[in-house]
Amino acid sequence: MSIIPLTITPTEIILSLSFTIVLYVVSLFLASKKIKGWRFFIWVFIIIYIPIIGSITYLIYHLANMKRHKMNITFTK
Repeated sequence: MSIIPLTITPTEIILSLSFTIVLYVVSLFLASKKIKGWRFFIWVFIIIYIPIIGSITYLIYHLANMKRHKMNITFTK
């Protein structure tokens, strides 16, 4: 049995699909809880039509806003 170089194994396919689905679900869930109105639809459009990049971009955006929000709370108290 020879191994053909540059092939994708079934395990790699399952792992990449699982990772992509988790990214979609988490980013859409967080967007639905935090963003309302047109901004929500814009983010959903980005997440769905630019698959992995859109999800990662939203998660970075969400984490940046969360850190900024925490910094504002600590400085105002």
